[in-house]
Amino acid sequence: RFLLLLTVGFHLFGFAQEQKSPTFSSIDVNYFSGNIALHNDDILHLITGHPEGVIVSWNKKTFG
Repeated sequence: RFLLLLTVGFHLFGFAQEQKSPTFSSIDVNYFSGNIALHNDDILHLITGHPEGVIVSWNKKTFG
């Protein structure tokens, strides 16, 4: 009798774990611009202006 209750209990516990957790997703877009600090004269020819760009990220929160 105890073995039957234990088996049924574990079976129900296994079904409880299959529920999907709520999720939340978001998209984040950030624009950036800046300056490059002069730190070496050997790479001065590579610096042509101020860097600028966009960072796009996707965030997904999981609960649990």
